[in-house]
Amino acid sequence: MGTSSTRRRAQLLRSSLDVEVRELRGNVDTRLRKLREGEYDAIVLAEAGMQRLDMDLPGTQLLPQWFVPSPNQGTIAVVCRDDPELVEPLSAIDHPQTRLDTEVERAVMEEIGGGCFTPQGVFCEDGFLLAEVLSLDGSRYERVEDNGDSVEEGRLIGKKLRNIGRDLIEEARQTLGLSGTEQS
Repeated sequence: MGTSSTRRRAQLLRSSLDVEVRELRGNVDTRLRKLREGEYDAIVLAEAGMQRLDMDLPGTQLLPQWFVPSPNQGTIAVVCRDDPELVEPLSAIDHPQTRLDTEVERAVMEEIGGGCFTPQGVFCEDGFLLAEVLSLDGSRYERVEDNGDSVEEGRLIGKKLRNIGRDLIEEARQTLGLSGTEQS
């Protein structure tokens, strides 16, 4: 199975699937070509990316309950100047619950830290939050399932997960040769 994500790799290795996970790089067309040519038996692609590219590919959706996505996966935001003439018309496309869920996910991610090298997933939907940090090989993980009704709750949950997952975060940092402050 091919993926470019340390999070997906760890989640796949944690799963009950008997699978060899290999690094997969390139744009979507390159990845699909490698699949067609038999370099991989299966590949994992972000559903949000497939939707943005208007691609409907055969496959199985990985449930967020077990394959927790990266924070803000698939979120599309419009940013503008703080000008009422701009804010007012754009407010018509705002979805308050999605905005709150996204802000909660971001707060958890900021508190966990760890950078993109740490396998971590954060998913909030309608105020229910799943957040996890995994070892690079998927053999160990720490997970929190809780209400994420506010950014403040998200921050508290992120701090809790950072504390209980500290060893996993530091192990990933050391294994990948990154200093304590370096993040990508």
